[in-house]
Amino acid sequence: MPKSFRTILFLAAMFALNACQLDNKQEKNYVFEKNTWHRFNILSFDFLVRDIKSTYKISAAIQVSSDFEHSSIPVHVIMTSPGGEERIWEQNFPIFKDDGKPAGKVKGNFIELEIPMRIKHKFSESGNYLITIEQVIPKYDTPGVVSFGIRIEKE
Repeated sequence: MPKSFRTILFLAAMFALNACQLDNKQEKNYVFEKNTWHRFNILSFDFLVRDIKSTYKISAAIQVSSDFEHSSIPVHVIMTSPGGEERIWEQNFPIFKDDGKPAGKVKGNFIELEIPMRIKHKFSESGNYLITIEQVIPKYDTPGVVSFGIRIEKE
């Protein structure tokens, strides 16, 4: 087998493997300038769903500074399907437990959390989904939020 053919075959296999991994887990993150999430900065995440027979876990990935002044981050979530159907829900992401200890992993001066938003979720149709997140802490600026992301993975 010629060397160039093996190289092409190897590259094709790597692209196929990468495509399968993208279907199994997708992640998008926002990093906030000056570690501040402005009240009306609505985050948008788009995801491609091909396999509607599988179930999925949708999680929020949050990083805050260890001196974050709120015990949780309340949000409004809207998930829009490729056909335009909207599913709307409110969610409250706990940053600290009732005893004041961080609800996530402490890494230096930061707290990292992965919080399930939906488990065993079945998508109704294949295509591009849009998830928007609006934090509703009643202040214009919420300092201490470093990043916010969404992870979607097959279960």
